[in-house]
Amino acid sequence: MKRKLKYAIGIVLVLIPLLLPFVYKYKDYLDDKLIDITVMGQVVENQDTYLIVRLDSDGHLCEAGKPDNLEDLSEFKVGDKVSITYSGGIREQIPAILAEVNKIELVEK
Repeated sequence: MKRKLKYAIGIVLVLIPLLLPFVYKYKDYLDDKLIDITVMGQVVENQDTYLIVRLDSDGHLCEAGKPDNLEDLSEFKVGDKVSITYSGGIREQIPAILAEVNKIELVEK
């Protein structure tokens, strides 16, 4: 019995240093903290309450809803380059929906 306990303690002592880098790298996910992600793209449509944007990174279309920091989306015109910061992930449908949009900024007209 003592031998099994020694092996179990040894395994735990070996695994802890191996798991620490993983825990440190993914601590935000483990703590359920939302991480802000910023993407760039060109406005394809403005539907008053949301924008359809073609992302620069992969050319896919996505929908970005009006964030709380803006009264409306009237300042964004088709063809404008925008920066979108979101933290809620991406809902996979066509077009994809950026969840929990925090900020939309005009980069260039």
